[in-house]
Order: sequence, then structure tokens, then C-alpha cells
Amino acid sequence: MDERIRNIEQDMAVVHHRLNTLEDTPPRVNTLENTVTQLRTQVENISQNITDIKESGDQLHKDVTGLRIEVRRLFTIGATVAVIASLIVGAAKLYETTLSIQDKHQSAKELRSENGQSDSGIPEP
Repeated sequence: MDERIRNIEQDMAVVHHRLNTLEDTPPRVNTLENTVTQLRTQVENISQNITDIKESGDQLHKDVTGLRIEVRRLFTIGATVAVIASLIVGAAKLYETTLSIQDKHQSAKELRSENGQSDSGIPEP
């Protein structure tokens, strides 16, 4: 019987040793749960970052569209002003040319009248 008790005590010592070893080592399930929780948190953060980037991109698209409309409007206004300015400059040159021709015609008329020549060949403006 002593031998039986000794075998039982030896088996108990082995079980006690193994139990202490298991208590010192974290269970794999807890490690996996922590890893899964960390991964889930990282995925949620990445998902939030992607959502923020998408919203930022949408806002940027709206801003660029508004800018494009403004540039088009300003270009149209600039082109209209350029056409009007061109017409005004053309009309001013035409008016200046007409005045110059009338002045020359008047000068020629006065010269002829001073010299005693008739104005029959020069048409009136």
C-alpha cells in the first residue's frame, strides 16, 4: 500500500506541476480574442478613415465644380467685354477717320477757294 500511496503522491505532484505551468501561460483563446479585438478596432479605424476620405473627396468635387462654373462665367464676361471694347475702338477709329477725311476735304476746299478754283470735282461728304 505504501507503493500505491507513493504512486498517487507522484501523480499528484505531476498534476500539480502541470497545473502551475498552465496557470503561468496565458490561454491561447484569450490571446486570440485579444488579437481579434485589436484587428476589429483597426478595421473600424480604417473604415472610418476611408469614409472621411470619401466625404473629403465629395466636398473637393463640389468645390472644383463650383470653381469651374465661376471660371466659365468669368471667361464669358471677359469675352463679352473684349468684344464690346473692340467695337468701341473700331467705332472710334472710324469716327476719327471720318473727321480726318472731312478736315482734309475742308482744307482742300479752302485752298481751292483761296486759289480761285471751283469745287465741281470734289464731292461733298
